Amino acid sequence: MRRAVASAVEFLVQEKGLTPAKALSLASIAVDFRVSEAVDLTQVVTGHIPKDIFIAR
Repeated sequence: MRRAVASAVEFLVQEKGLTPAKALSLASIAVDFRVSEAVDLTQVVTGHIPKDIFIAR
């Protein structure tokens, strides 16, 4: 889960130009994290970021 959050924050910083603090805040509120797979102690966690939270430019 930590890696999924870190990846979401990195994406928001690089692609949307947010500061790391604002990206983490947004990820904690708006990103829907789900465990997609759990096999042999390995978990795949995905984060879904809704596009409509961003203002179109």
